[in-house]
Order: sequence, then C-alpha cells, then structure tokens
Amino acid sequence: MICGGSEGVGARETQRDPPKIEGPEAGWLETVLAAAIMATVFFLPISEGLKNISYGIALACFLGMLFWKDPGCWSIPPVGRAFLLFLGLAVLSAATSAFPRKAFSGAWEVFRYTSFFFIVRRGIRRPEQAIAVLWASVAGIGVAAAVVLYHYFIAGMERFSMLSLGGKNGAAEYVVMMLALMIGMFIEREGSRKARIYLGIAMGANVLVLGVSNARTMWGGFLAVALFLWVWRRSWAIAAAGGLLLAIVLGLVLVRPDISQRTVALARPETYLDFNERREIWRGALRMWQDHFWLGIGPRTFKVSDDLSLDANRRRYAIPASAGQAHNMWLQVAAEMGTLGLLALVTWIVAVAGLLIRTRRSLRGWPYGALWAGVAASLLAILIAGITEPGIGYEHSMLFNGLVGMVVAAGEGVGRSSIETA
Repeated sequence: MICGGSEGVGARETQRDPPKIEGPEAGWLETVLAAAIMATVFFLPISEGLKNISYGIALACFLGMLFWKDPGCWSIPPVGRAFLLFLGLAVLSAATSAFPRKAFSGAWEVFRYTSFFFIVRRGIRRPEQAIAVLWASVAGIGVAAAVVLYHYFIAGMERFSMLSLGGKNGAAEYVVMMLALMIGMFIEREGSRKARIYLGIAMGANVLVLGVSNARTMWGGFLAVALFLWVWRRSWAIAAAGGLLLAIVLGLVLVRPDISQRTVALARPETYLDFNERREIWRGALRMWQDHFWLGIGPRTFKVSDDLSLDANRRRYAIPASAGQAHNMWLQVAAEMGTLGLLALVTWIVAVAGLLIRTRRSLRGWPYGALWAGVAASLLAILIAGITEPGIGYEHSMLFNGLVGMVVAAGEGVGRSSIETA
C-alpha cells in the first residue's frame, strides 16, 4: 500500500524512529545501501563506470527492501510524486517517439536521477550517514579538481574536460553546486579546524576550476549563489569565495589569450554560438515543440546523429548541425517532452522550492544546515544554468536529487536530535 510521507521538519513534537525491515536481511542491506550511496556520490565527477556500478548496487539494495516491504521505501512524499510524474512522462514521450531507442535511453537517464532521490531518502537515515555522504561528495570533486588543474597547468590541456562531467558547461554547473554545498559545510561545521582547512583548500581549487572552465553563464551563476548564501548566512567565507572567483577570472583574462578571447566572444558575430546563433537554435526548438506539442520528440533525442531522417528535420527547424541541444532548459524539455513534460518540470521545481521554504527554519546546525544551503543554492544554480544549457540531467541531477532525498529524510523525523542544533 503506497502512502504519502511528511516533509515538514518540526511538524512533530516527538522523534519517530526510522522504519525497519522485518527479517534478517535488514542489517546487511541497510549497510550495503549506505556504502553504495556514498561510493556513488564520490564517483559522480570521477568515473562514469564506477558511478554506474555503485548506483547499480544501491538500486539492487533498494529493490530488495521493496521486496521485503520496508515502509520507508514504499511511502512516497510530495516531492517524490513530482519526480515520478516527470519520469512517467519521460517514458510516455519515449514510447511515442520516432527515435525510440535513443528516447528510452534518455528515459533511463531520467529514471537514474529520479530513483536516486528515493534510494538516498531511504538509505541515509542518521546524521553520521549524512555527514559521510557530504564528505564523500567533497572528496570526489576534490579529486576531480586536482586532476583538471594538473592537466591544465602542468600537462597543457588545450580543451577543458573534467573526467565523467565532460565539457565546461556541465562541469561548471556541478562545480557551482558543490561550491554551494562546501560553503554551507564551512559555515556550519563546528569545532574542527582540520575540516575547515580542507574545505577551504577544496573550495579554492574548485573556484579555480570554475575560472579555467570559461563557462561564463556559471561565473554569473556562482556570484548569484554567493549572494544568496550571503543573505542566508553573512560570513566572510562567502565574500572571499566570490572575490576569489573575480580575481581568478581577471587574472586568466590578463595572462591567457584563449581565455580573454572567449570571454569577449559573444561580441563577435562569427563566433560559434553567439547570441544570434543561439536565437536560431531557440526558434528551431520552439518550432519543434509546436509540431510535437503534447509529448515532444522523446527525451535526449534533440540530436540523433545516426538517423538520416533527422537531417531533414534539422534543416526544417533551421538548427545548426553542430548544436546537440537547445541551449535552454525550458526549450529542451518542451521540444523533447512536450507541454506535459514542461509542466511536470515546473511541478517538481515548485515542489522542491516549497520543501525548502517549509524547512528553512528547522534545518539548522551541522549537518542539516549545510545540507539545506547546498540544496537551495543548487536549485538556483540549475535555474541559472538553464538559461543557456539543458540544466537538468546527468551527474549533477543525481547529486541534487540525492541532497533533496536527505532533506526529506530529515523532515520525516530521522536524526531529529541533530536537526535542532542551532
């Protein structure tokens, strides 16, 4: 029997114990599930293969709990319903797509980051587990940042690439989300000088990575995130992070010709993806949405390079052959999943925003204050990235949904004693 869950932190006066599985499988399943979640978060920015293995183990453990009728797995909170609505429409869009193979591959991607919300919500039930996940995510992005900086400054990397995160735009969005989480951890972490030193080093490295990525939208996105966090908690660490980014960008513009050229590239009409070319892509995506109004052409099918029929469609919609996506989150979803998919996207964004508003006063202290800041600022980063990029999908959506899962678990009364440490 599926029942709704509560998300309101502070809605109860007594702490509710986490639900337990009946039977001998409970102990080892819960242990393996928590370890697999931590491994998944660690490998997100490092290795596609190891991330998939860790996620597969976590999914298998979660399905095992479903089999044993664990009530913590079967209840669906309102945010979870919004995610499931988006997933259901992705599957329906794929079923009606002219490119079913690619479309169902896209639906599988939606399933992965949607299911990760439910997996983390059930698997991370105690404060010490939440802390371990936060540090696993920091360690993962720290390793990825070190590799990128080595390749860029020592090995002379010519084209920015960040392991499993890929090119500059997706990597920069993930980095901004992690910077928001690390700033929250830095502010909320009490009594550990070594932890604050490590966080400071990791933040500095990732701000440098953000600078060399030359992802101009996310430069502005990070400054907006820093301003948001400054309003949330007035701390010198936030001002220092924003000032460091400005200093790094200015320094790179002065010493690296390739950075300075790309920084002013939008002023040159011949540059790839200048404003006029982006506008043509947006118009093509609008026409695609109009022709496939309700369910779109199928998730992740905006560019199907191995299908000859799409070449004619691309000429019809006047989309440049080099454009593999709509360069706008809302138009991307509208073209690929239609009006229903777009409404589903709005629904889950509103649901997450509502969750954050309801829990803003209750999620304080370590670790849940840092977690709230990371989720809120990450949502802002997704919306800003969505101006020029798809904004959702891939590794950063798994990170975001995992953090939301921990927020919901905290709101359901798990680890209550630590939540109220102001």
